[in-house]
Amino acid sequence: MVVLNTTGVLETASWKDSVDGILVAWQPGQEAGYSIADVLTGVISPSGRLPMTFPVSYADVPSQYFFHIVLPDQKNGSWTHHKAGRRYYERKGEDWVDYTEDIYMGYRYYQTFGVGVSYPFGYGLGYTSFEYTDMQVSAAAGGGWDVKVSVRNTGDVPSREVVQLYSKARAGFEAPEVELRAFAKTGVIEPGGTETVLMHLSERDLAYFDESRSAWVTPAGGYELCVARDAATMLLSKTVTVDSEIVRNVTPLDAVRFVGKDGNVTNVEVDSAEYQASDLFIDPESKKLTRYGE
Repeated sequence: MVVLNTTGVLETASWKDSVDGILVAWQPGQEAGYSIADVLTGVISPSGRLPMTFPVSYADVPSQYFFHIVLPDQKNGSWTHHKAGRRYYERKGEDWVDYTEDIYMGYRYYQTFGVGVSYPFGYGLGYTSFEYTDMQVSAAAGGGWDVKVSVRNTGDVPSREVVQLYSKARAGFEAPEVELRAFAKTGVIEPGGTETVLMHLSERDLAYFDESRSAWVTPAGGYELCVARDAATMLLSKTVTVDSEIVRNVTPLDAVRFVGKDGNVTNVEVDSAEYQASDLFIDPESKKLTRYGE
């Protein structure tokens, strides 16, 4: 049994079949020993899910080609980084990277382009098994849709389960093959017991950004929603319909000028409808980065 006490993804494909199991503990803090012992001895069944994809190898990570790092070139012994005839050399002192993944971040890339992974986004096992049935979709009172699904513990150990809701890409629109829209975690379900989980989806969750119109657009038509165990395992599906196109125009504020500690200057146009980020926001009047409560 291998316990991963780590902050992020590790290569697991080459050795995972040689061990009885892998417990991803991340960095759980001062109670780590007790928590891990409880899971390993069966006091509690693990019920977490991976918040990221574990690729087969670093060579499968699309962003690897655009960081300012170098890898050994097996052909000529030099330290270069290359793909599709283009070469990327280490550029010391630069504090930026080329952002090229666009809308295909993380699992969206692997699932859209059929790249095999070691463990998909949302993956996780416990000491029992679950069955999903009776997926229901209904119009929500405040707009959008409520999605219900029954989850039954078909094993012998009390445990919790994480239910995930994805939407499928629509024909005629560039979009990832699947995108996570909502998730819900059950309470502890006893063996043979059933719990119904509720997830909510708004029409805005289905929108994409149309650069030509500078607007968030939800096209009219049908959308396939899938209840899943992880990003690679769709179990149940239903279709919802948006009757007419919905357009939300974006009104940018004036450019905001940021000066970094190193003296670098960045001018940023901020979406007035989306300027809130974490506990920081840009004050529309002063155009300054402000923390809530200040």
